[in-house]
Amino acid sequence: MRFGRQTAAAALTLPATALLLAGCGSDDAAANACAKPSGEVLEVGHKDGEPTFGLAIPKGWEEMTSGSDGALRLVAHSGGTGAEGGQQAAVTVEDAPTQDVTLEMKRQVQGLEAAETGISDVRSEVGPEVCGYPTGTITYALNADKAPGNKGMRIETTATVFLVPKDDAGSTAAVLTVQSASPDDPANRKALSTLVDEFQIDA
Repeated sequence: MRFGRQTAAAALTLPATALLLAGCGSDDAAANACAKPSGEVLEVGHKDGEPTFGLAIPKGWEEMTSGSDGALRLVAHSGGTGAEGGQQAAVTVEDAPTQDVTLEMKRQVQGLEAAETGISDVRSEVGPEVCGYPTGTITYALNADKAPGNKGMRIETTATVFLVPKDDAGSTAAVLTVQSASPDDPANRKALSTLVDEFQIDA
């Protein structure tokens, strides 16, 4: 699935296999409490039996699409355009065959490389627990030449994988994929931190 421009402000194009990414889990233990959101939280579509996820968006961000059918559950964007360093974020949710975040990242990268052309500089690393759940981060660059109006644009992508283990086996994997043509812009770095660190999970 490809997330193209859906509003004039949404100048970036997310890749067809936007990685799943969620961010914060919470349960009764204080150690697993999610970070307190600093702004509005968008509810991520979910199916019966799945954890409930919420995307805390920075000021000025807007929801583009949402739903509970398929893997793609939510797309949001900042108010800027690609040339001005705008960002887009997608949340996808799916079953994962493992409770090991390293193995899940490897699976996600294999799927990405099989489905996407024009990607480079793929890196992955295990991250700290967020809301008591294991996380991993995958970064890569996407050549956006095929997206109308984006010719020559290099889009930097950060996908954070969060695994919520199931009682029997496997996990629910939520992936938050954030893309920007200007990732080093201070405002964009701050927005990425907010999106990841303040993601909410009720499992």
